[in-house]
Amino acid sequence: MVRWREALEGVTAFLAAAVAGLLLVVPLSFGRTCHCTPYQVNRLVLSVPREAAIGVLVAAVTAVVAVSLARARTAWWIALAATSLLFVTHTVEANSASPDVLTTTANLDAIGSGILLGATGVAVLGRRVPATGLVLGAVGCFVVITLSQASGLLGNPHRATAEPHVWSVLETQPLWLLAAVAGLILTCQVVTRHRFTPEPIYPELPLSPVIAAIVLVLTELAVAEWRFRHGDGSLALIVTALCTLLATTLAAWLLPRRDGIAIYLAVGLSATGSAVGSGPRPIWSVPLLLGLILLGYLVGTRIRPSNPLIGAGLLAAVALFASVAPPGGTRNVVTAALAVVAGYCAVCIQPRTAGSILAIAILWRPSTVAPTRTESFDWTMVSPHHLHDWGPVTVVSGSEWAAFAIAVGCGIGLALRALPRRRARVPRRAPADMAAMRPAMSRASTARHGRMEPS
Repeated sequence: MVRWREALEGVTAFLAAAVAGLLLVVPLSFGRTCHCTPYQVNRLVLSVPREAAIGVLVAAVTAVVAVSLARARTAWWIALAATSLLFVTHTVEANSASPDVLTTTANLDAIGSGILLGATGVAVLGRRVPATGLVLGAVGCFVVITLSQASGLLGNPHRATAEPHVWSVLETQPLWLLAAVAGLILTCQVVTRHRFTPEPIYPELPLSPVIAAIVLVLTELAVAEWRFRHGDGSLALIVTALCTLLATTLAAWLLPRRDGIAIYLAVGLSATGSAVGSGPRPIWSVPLLLGLILLGYLVGTRIRPSNPLIGAGLLAAVALFASVAPPGGTRNVVTAALAVVAGYCAVCIQPRTAGSILAIAILWRPSTVAPTRTESFDWTMVSPHHLHDWGPVTVVSGSEWAAFAIAVGCGIGLALRALPRRRARVPRRAPADMAAMRPAMSRASTARHGRMEPS
């Protein structure tokens, strides 16, 4: 039976992960940018991937430091401080429309959301119900934002505001939601009385998650910016896929085996989401997507134990389906399949160590296969199959096959990383050595028995 304290921490972790993930993707409100010039809006949008990269790195560092402290209450205090910082920055942003202020608050939001995600992950390590709330909140936020009409400053905001029945993500969280999260975190801090002891995987301060985050995030940020400037030719797509797989492999092998598997799954899930792409979807689809994610999670925990190899194979299948599926009703099938598979894979990336928290955080790293440039200064994740829903585009991003290649490469790397290590065999003594030792052993035995005989 689930205790009420665990349920409270699970709900708090769910909301904290959702708030942190949304702030990493939507660090500022589109309504605030209406008073800025097109050049200023362009600068703000181009800084969004860098802010997401900062947030992921901060989450990794926070997780490492909080794990070394080994106290759940301390982790909750850190999360409360991060939520307070987010509340202050959003209050300042609500009362100012200056581009300089918006840039500063966006950077602070990235730092605060990274701290919130890392600290919350450490606070729920080793407990099933709170960890489930965290991973469902993170994966649910990722899938919903990825499949929404706008992710960050994504999509066509003019069309989104003109069609209220179409759900989009163009605004950051309201202040009341941040205040509610802060209140829940404070309550968890009060009711948490037990001492937290992480798994003894790292004998010292675990710096490997930080190094892995630097390798993966900075490599993909550089590739994303390079591709954004040089277009979407075939060579650019090949370079994108190869660099992404190389950085993922380095990061996965820097971590323990279980954490490396989670890194492969997270990168594969992100690539599959980019292959599916975003598009206009009704408001009622949001709870439906969350329900499908929960269904996939239950399949991985209750009906059949989740297998990372099966998850990687399903991600590759969804990415392939999204690449070859014609526009129309099949897009809804692909969307539903992605939600279910994401819930199934969430079982394998539950927070257990600092490295597994990094696997959750990198879901919001800068995407190397998603950027598309529109005339309204937006970064989109629109598939070329669905460009007729979005209006004119100046640079078309044909990246489904690159995303499929990344998903397949992550599956292959996961299979290799999942192979058990071969233990070194103990050398057996040669028969000649044993024969040479027998006379000495016989003499020693005779001498011992001779001393034992009575005189």
